Amino acid sequence: MQADYYQILGVLPDAEQVVITAAYRALASQYHPDRWAGDKAEATRRMAEINVAYSVLGDTEKRAAYDKEQRNVHGKFDETTEQADQAFDSAGSDFEDRWATACTVYPDLLVIRKSLAKISHALAFAFVVNLVENKNFKLRNEIAAAMQKKFMERHFGTNPEIIAYAHRLIQSGFRDAIKKLNSMVDVLGSDVDAQRVIERVELDLNLKRRRDEQHRQDLEAANLNALRRRVIYQPLSSETFDYAKLIGYEIDVQKGGFFYPDNFSIRQKGGPVLFSTTSHSQMCVWIKNNLL
Repeated sequence: MQADYYQILGVLPDAEQVVITAAYRALASQYHPDRWAGDKAEATRRMAEINVAYSVLGDTEKRAAYDKEQRNVHGKFDETTEQADQAFDSAGSDFEDRWATACTVYPDLLVIRKSLAKISHALAFAFVVNLVENKNFKLRNEIAAAMQKKFMERHFGTNPEIIAYAHRLIQSGFRDAIKKLNSMVDVLGSDVDAQRVIERVELDLNLKRRRDEQHRQDLEAANLNALRRRVIYQPLSSETFDYAKLIGYEIDVQKGGFFYPDNFSIRQKGGPVLFSTTSHSQMCVWIKNNLL
């Protein structure tokens, strides 16, 4: 099977030429062997792929011929790497001045871009390039919705149940489940029984247990944030010590005698003493100033 050049450049099959060129420059800058900090062989391999992809998609006639051969091809969701995400994020700096100006007039652009980046950094980058170059800011919501729809259908088919499920997986951050769903749709197509596919993904990757654990962690984080806010406004309360202990610090209290005050000291677990005092209030103030 021929390589998916759109996947390699991180763009949709209907991407405008300006988006393709911008994506190519972003990736070429990231993977250039002279700039790449990691394995040079990997950078050379990726640059070769990127150059071949752009040699086809950057040429109108070659792209048209390629598109005829690529009908009904699903993009692989697992080919986006952290380095590629960084490339698209960094490349945005070429458009940031114009983008920042647009955001002063349409501040909701920030929310739209963040929402698209949750799905794909390349998708968010394409959205920025599209709007900045074509200046269709009044149609920003329609453009974002259309790009998101095309991205989801390219990776997960046209079944609305599966697309809705894919959105939930993306929001939960279960990338292994997203890849599995993408692979199953690629094999079975859009006419598959959605419920069977969803049940298979849920069972194979034990997603119920993982959701329960994620919910528990979210609840703990919410409780910790609530405690932190109370400590900020009432730093001398007994909850200040509770907060320090919850984030991994040990507080030793050595009781004094009739003529000697108590001594308080704090350290990270297994570490040296960071602060010591005979005043409970001073310890509370130190925690507020250094740990909040």
